[in-house]
Amino acid sequence: MRIDEHVLFDSLFDVYGRLLTERQYKVVYLHIREDFSLSEIAEELNITKQAVSDALNTARAKLEDYEQKLHMLAVSEKLERLVDALKHEKNIPEAIKAQAEETAAMMKNSEEEQYGI
Repeated sequence: MRIDEHVLFDSLFDVYGRLLTERQYKVVYLHIREDFSLSEIAEELNITKQAVSDALNTARAKLEDYEQKLHMLAVSEKLERLVDALKHEKNIPEAIKAQAEETAAMMKNSEEEQYGI
């Protein structure tokens, strides 16, 4: 897994990790947070290395699907940029308006996708 993919997986786990099954959560936690290898996780959880690999792949797919449908990570990142813009922008009203419009559009798109509007 490339560094940027690992960072994305970690960020998605932060946002949506509790939506995973208990086993998927443990596998991802040990892999990302404790930096366990697949073999170490298999030994720790008394499962096969293939089961660890399957759990990681399934969890990754679920986390990506949650983000595609809910956009919570993307909205969070936009809100962080908005706060940063507030700290550094001289022309605050225009910066706020542009960021707020982007965030509102993203949230509207998320609702439309979620409810089929």
